Amino acid sequence: MKRRVVKEAREEQQKQKSFLGSVVSIYTIISGLFYLIFPGNFIFELRPYGTFNNERIVAIAMVGIGFIKLVGILKESERIKRMGIICLSILWGGLFVVSVTYSFGIGYPSPIWIDRLFILVLCVKMAFRYNGGGFPWKK
Repeated sequence: MKRRVVKEAREEQQKQKSFLGSVVSIYTIISGLFYLIFPGNFIFELRPYGTFNNERIVAIAMVGIGFIKLVGILKESERIKRMGIICLSILWGGLFVVSVTYSFGIGYPSPIWIDRLFILVLCVKMAFRYNGGGFPWKK
């Protein structure tokens, strides 16, 4: 009886991980496609701080990393999922830093940093949960 309850609890926890991972992956893919279809939005945020003029690189990275994570979920491969969530955490961390710098650095407040912080928190939460509370790159 106890084993069955523990097994069901683990399966439910795995479903929750897959759901959050799917949401973050799909959101990342949609955001990347938005930047590809409607160019100029991301450049508007970066213009005051750097000479990085090719937002297509960031958009393609978003779509690619989102697909990597989604493939890991669909194939149920822990290694691919772990790699995907680490890459997503780095990507969304960078986007969060850029959006906070843009929002508070030049005096044009923008609420986009709240969105990116939320996705970053989800990524970091998933990264720590994949390894039982430890760092995701250690197994």
